[in-house]
Amino acid sequence: MTLPGGHINREVERELARELAGYRLSVLTSEFADPSVETTFREFIHPVWVRNTRHAMVMAALFYLAFAVCDILLLESEEALRTVILTRILISAAGLGVAYSAEYFWRALVDGVTPTLVVGLAMTGFLSFTFLFPFDAGWHVMGMMIMLLGIYVFIPNRFLLAMLVSVLSTFIFIYMLLSHFDLSLGQTMLLWLTLVGMNLFGAVSAARISQMSRESYRDAQVLRLANQRLAEEMGARLQLEQDLRALAEHDELTGLMNRRRFEEVTLDWMERLADRPYRLCLLLLRVDYFKQLRDTYGHLRADEALMVLARFCERFVGGEAVLARAGEASFALLLPLCEQDTARELAERIRQGAEQSSVTLADVTVHLTLSVAVTQWGADENVALFLRRADQGLQAVQVRGGNRVEMVPYA
Repeated sequence: MTLPGGHINREVERELARELAGYRLSVLTSEFADPSVETTFREFIHPVWVRNTRHAMVMAALFYLAFAVCDILLLESEEALRTVILTRILISAAGLGVAYSAEYFWRALVDGVTPTLVVGLAMTGFLSFTFLFPFDAGWHVMGMMIMLLGIYVFIPNRFLLAMLVSVLSTFIFIYMLLSHFDLSLGQTMLLWLTLVGMNLFGAVSAARISQMSRESYRDAQVLRLANQRLAEEMGARLQLEQDLRALAEHDELTGLMNRRRFEEVTLDWMERLADRPYRLCLLLLRVDYFKQLRDTYGHLRADEALMVLARFCERFVGGEAVLARAGEASFALLLPLCEQDTARELAERIRQGAEQSSVTLADVTVHLTLSVAVTQWGADENVALFLRRADQGLQAVQVRGGNRVEMVPYA
């Protein structure tokens, strides 16, 4: 089977090949060689078989019963007529019973139990009263051909079971016909060729129907698997793209927004607040004496301190505020729709909270202090100038000893 697209990687192709191997059909039975696959198929197909069996059984039963009119006209013996009528009623009732109970006993239906019993009963009835009718051999052969056609094609059943009933019935019928009629050699050969040919035709047709239904199921299942694998692959690629985008936009250590992405967000807010520059403020925070902290406790412990500080600063982020890592030991907090006094109050709360908090590094408790520069955007500044002014102000804060909040005015 050729799958659409052709954009399946080698691993998926190998998996589909293994899946196809599991759906191998048996030449003998025209069914799946794997019993578990065959069972799954029967469970899948049973609603269709129930519906088709109901239609076939009802039609066959009514058609079989309708011949009672011919029985009345053709049979002169009351005993023979009674036997034939009762047989027709019994067989028709069995067919209608199977049609009615097909939904409730669908397992026996798809396993071929009930169809085989009904067609076996119908064939037994047919053979039992065939020669009560005053017909020549040709008429009886035609009736047998109709019966064989019904068994092979009309009544849904498993291929081998249908063929077993048909072949066995054919041999019994030929034996009975040769016993009942004095046929010539040519007629006998014609009889054999006709019924054997009918069985071959019916068997090939039934086998092909069985194969086609299973091939259709196999193709649908493999296509479903291919679509599922493609969806999983697309999902994995989408997740990879999202992960890569997250890595490109976020700091690997703290998980905060990185400086490049922060500048993009800042530019976006500048465009949105172009007529209200006083409503865009920036807090630039830096850990005091971070170099000494790193030299004393090492890079790993210093990184731990930064992660703790990042989580601490996130507590103060709400609304439209944006927190990012702006440098090795510095963080930037953009406050859209916020005025300068409010920004300063928030900066002081962050500074005091950091000072009162503690970080455990190598069994030593360390209190981190922050220097914070607070500034308001000037309408004629671009992102680079805005951040540079804040950074210059922060450097001045640390020169004066750090652990304080200072405003950086717009000149």
